Amino acid sequence: MYYGGYPPYPPPAPEAAPSITPPGTTSEEHSNLFVCGIAPTVSSEELNSVFSPYGIIESAKVLIDYETGASKGFGFVKFKSAEVARLAMRALDGHQLHGKHIQVRLAQQTGVEKRKPGVAGSRFTPYGAPPNPYAHTPYPPYPPYPGMPPYMAPPVAPRPAASTVITDPSNLYVTNLSPEATDDTLKGWFTPHGAVTSAKAIKDPATDKCRGFGFVRMTSGVAAAAAIKALHGTQPEGAARPLLVTHKSTRV
Repeated sequence: MYYGGYPPYPPPAPEAAPSITPPGTTSEEHSNLFVCGIAPTVSSEELNSVFSPYGIIESAKVLIDYETGASKGFGFVKFKSAEVARLAMRALDGHQLHGKHIQVRLAQQTGVEKRKPGVAGSRFTPYGAPPNPYAHTPYPPYPPYPGMPPYMAPPVAPRPAASTVITDPSNLYVTNLSPEATDDTLKGWFTPHGAVTSAKAIKDPATDKCRGFGFVRMTSGVAAAAAIKALHGTQPEGAARPLLVTHKSTRV
């Protein structure tokens, strides 16, 4: 006979052990990197080129202040694989880009974390009973009308994540150049590895100095691959740090 005629409450349901994502998974929270300390002159394309040697990138973006058009100094790089994301994080954390050392971390999962049944503060009861199905039913959005406040406007579907492709295997991206580097400097580095069609060190119009990166087009993809193998990671005269030489990729 129970006191008061009611049985005791059942004990709380045990909390499930946290899952550990194994290496090589493609979960968003383990393959998405947060990059801060980005110089104002770094574009999304250049950020993509810096990280692309480590694996396939689904998206790379430097966040822009839409009122001023200036970089916010941070961005995100999302890899297809969590394993290569960790590899890139270890390799590029502290890497100097346009005179600033970037910091690379795993991006925190955005939004409200999903609660587990039986956890305090969740929509479930303390003993794991199902919630009220009508407790959090959202109202349908209002149809747009002139003068509608922004907070009442219907949500806009997010754009699909951009991916990168190599459209021309003979076109190369080169970074870690010194401010004194010129077009002739690039030609001198790459000519021993194949005929060079064009070489361009990107300059700052205000100072007429190299911004630290440039582009080289070889006569063929075979010559470009040979140049990457020979020059990537080396520091010839005119380079501020070991060169990063990759295929120029295009976001689609």
